[in-house]
Amino acid sequence: MKRLVTLSLTLLLVFAVLIAGCAPAAPKGDTIKIGACLAMTGSSSHPNTNMKYFMLSAVQDINDAGGVLGRPLELIVYDDELNAGKSATYTRKLVTEDKVC
Repeated sequence: MKRLVTLSLTLLLVFAVLIAGCAPAAPKGDTIKIGACLAMTGSSSHPNTNMKYFMLSAVQDINDAGGVLGRPLELIVYDDELNAGKSATYTRKLVTEDKVC
């Protein structure tokens, strides 16, 4: 399941990079929030820590290129410590409180 979410988020970022290439102006307007729950501490922390920095770098590149449809991206990442309960809690928080897309 986590691989599917990671793959989906990666594809979303790649799509956003392609769109951003068409808008060289500085991003304006409301921020588009995207989020992820990753296990950055615990037994499987190394690959997901790298994923966090990849996503931050991609968001920065997208914003530097003008954002998505002229709107800047904001990445919100939570460390679920590879705990299903924490993952569910953080996912709910991303949707209800952080209002990610």
